[in-house]
Amino acid sequence: MIFLLRSLLQSKWVAEKLIVKASRCGIPVVIYRLGLICGDSRSGACNQNDLYTLLFDAMMKMGCYPETAFHSDVNGLPVDFTVNSIVNLSKVQSDVYGNVYHVVNLNGEIRFEDVIEAMRQCGVEMKSVCDEEWRMKVKAIADENSRFECTLTTVNLSFNEIEDIGAQHLANTLRNHQTLTILDLSCNQIGNNGAQHINDAFKENKTLIQLDLKGNPGHYCRTVSAAIQIRNDKTINKIDLRWKSIDDIGMKFLTDALINNEVTSFLDTHEIETLQQPNLDQTTKSFEDEK
Repeated sequence: MIFLLRSLLQSKWVAEKLIVKASRCGIPVVIYRLGLICGDSRSGACNQNDLYTLLFDAMMKMGCYPETAFHSDVNGLPVDFTVNSIVNLSKVQSDVYGNVYHVVNLNGEIRFEDVIEAMRQCGVEMKSVCDEEWRMKVKAIADENSRFECTLTTVNLSFNEIEDIGAQHLANTLRNHQTLTILDLSCNQIGNNGAQHINDAFKENKTLIQLDLKGNPGHYCRTVSAAIQIRNDKTINKIDLRWKSIDDIGMKFLTDALINNEVTSFLDTHEIETLQQPNLDQTTKSFEDEK
């Protein structure tokens, strides 16, 4: 009898048995047995809720690591290599149905001590603590976070009637939020003033990677979304903003985002329509009067 202690391995075992049963019924299947999938080898993009990602994140935040982890290692495989392997296997062989493939890393394992040393080289102070102290620190920071902030990562507020004041309140709330990565505000009634509040808020917020403001009346919404993309996407090297009706303030949003971007090499703003800038002081005053 095989004892599978980990629930993940148990679920994989059950899934594979179901696939094998399906193949016996004449359904063409291929089984790919994957190991631990790590981040992309070029961009570093990874599953933020993965066990090891959360572990490394906790280590950096607390500036320490459990001493028993120092000499351990993990056999990880970059996600881009994994995907390419599966695609290539399906192309190379004409008859793959019924086959079982093991997609694993044969080039050695990733040592925790190398990960810790890499953190130190990036300026992160790391010290070794006993396992009991580590558990106490993790519990303390978890209790602290639970009182102030949930692990909210995605907010979808599309197709509502959010206007500038609502956008301002939302921006103030999310200014220092530490977990939000995706915000959908498409198809609302957000104008230029609301877009500015959102842009200002996410100058301080360092976690947002995707913002959707399409379908809002404010023409600044398009440039704010583009600015967020420029700030966070480290692989983008070309941006086409032709015919987007961007004015001087909109260009200020973009240039602020481009200041620390070292990748973008081509920005096409050909035939951008210049709009008259609204009187922002008067707009702000009208909002104050509404309050």
